[in-house]
Amino acid sequence: MEDVKIGKGSVSFWGCAAAFGSVLVILGFFLAITKINGLSLTGWELLRGKSNGTDISEWLTFWRYIPLITMIIGVAAIVFEALPILGKNGLKPVAMALAIASLVLAVLVLACTAGSPGFKDMPHKTEYVRAIGSYFMLYGGIIATVCSVLDLKGVKSPL
Repeated sequence: MEDVKIGKGSVSFWGCAAAFGSVLVILGFFLAITKINGLSLTGWELLRGKSNGTDISEWLTFWRYIPLITMIIGVAAIVFEALPILGKNGLKPVAMALAIASLVLAVLVLACTAGSPGFKDMPHKTEYVRAIGSYFMLYGGIIATVCSVLDLKGVKSPL
């Protein structure tokens, strides 16, 4: 499948797939990223410091902002993946760099949801569980990175 011409620009299969990966990164922010003793926390709740009326702000360390930064980078990656529609193909390396940044931050989110580095002053027998949102961010970052590289290299679509 060749690039589809739209207006002044064109859209490639790999560019669309990379944008899909970035959408997964964004969705991960709004899904449960971690569970602490059964309390599910989304990126939004981590940012606010409250979950179901429970104040969790004293538990959180620096990493509470990392899911938000990852989501913002995912939005920027989608914008840069969409710019070829307007005929601006020279910005594909920027989209690839943003996809790589979202992948690195998603790995950091996954590492921090394991427990001790992400939370402070927790009881000794606290149970930490990674939730689906952190995996959405990770897999979305992988898809966006791989597809951005293939788009930049000009690899033909498998379709």
